[in-house]
Amino acid sequence: FSNLGDGSGFWPPPVVTNSLFARNGTSNEDVCLVNVYGDFTNCTFYGNVGLVTLDPYLNPRFTNCLIAFNRLYLVSCGGGGWDSPPQANPTLDHCNVFGNVYDYQGCIGEDANVRGNISADPRFCDTTGLDFSMAANSPCVGTGLDGRNIGAFGAGCTATGIGDDTGQLSLSFQLSQNYPNPFNPATTIGYSIPTRTIVTIEVFNVLGERVKFLLKETKAAGSYQITWDSRNAGGSTVSSGIYFYRIQAGDFVATRKMLLLK
Repeated sequence: FSNLGDGSGFWPPPVVTNSLFARNGTSNEDVCLVNVYGDFTNCTFYGNVGLVTLDPYLNPRFTNCLIAFNRLYLVSCGGGGWDSPPQANPTLDHCNVFGNVYDYQGCIGEDANVRGNISADPRFCDTTGLDFSMAANSPCVGTGLDGRNIGAFGAGCTATGIGDDTGQLSLSFQLSQNYPNPFNPATTIGYSIPTRTIVTIEVFNVLGERVKFLLKETKAAGSYQITWDSRNAGGSTVSSGIYFYRIQAGDFVATRKMLLLK
């Protein structure tokens, strides 16, 4: 959890179950976090800079895994080197792949909507509070292989609207810490609002000068995400340093700090 480095690997081929890989980073965005093969069952991968890079000939299997809101390539596959070795061939079975910069692409592109794989908001209870369990009406609850849950955790909070058409969680005003943090060049900001209201999100520098309006529009009750690509209002990339993002939604106002490192 929240490690920073050049990636990690497993040898010999592991069997990993009910494990959480969250908010890990890397000093080189071209290097993903985990270079593995083996079997991963009921694991949750959340908010990592990269996820899995696979060398040729590796054939890992992911079963009942929740892979959400990761940056860069979800699975970066080997192959095509100087001697043109075969590409890696991972298999996803009853997994939920959602909100990543790249979802079902590359060597897992054909896994979408087959073998029970889905792409739907997992409805985490409170990632800011490090609670990676899911709401009772999450699409990951009871939909895994053999009726198990998808991910490392089951239902951990209630939801309203079960049995009707709303399907909304019990929400409160919330501004989440951006991830990744530190970041380069882009970061994601999450927020929740319990009622329909005008939402404004702005970025400021340490001098209190507005760098950019990220959002100013009316939003229905729900949980949302928005990305800042480290550009100012004029479209130019800003310099490294500390920045602040601020939300105003009705009477709710909150500010958090983030760090851009190049």
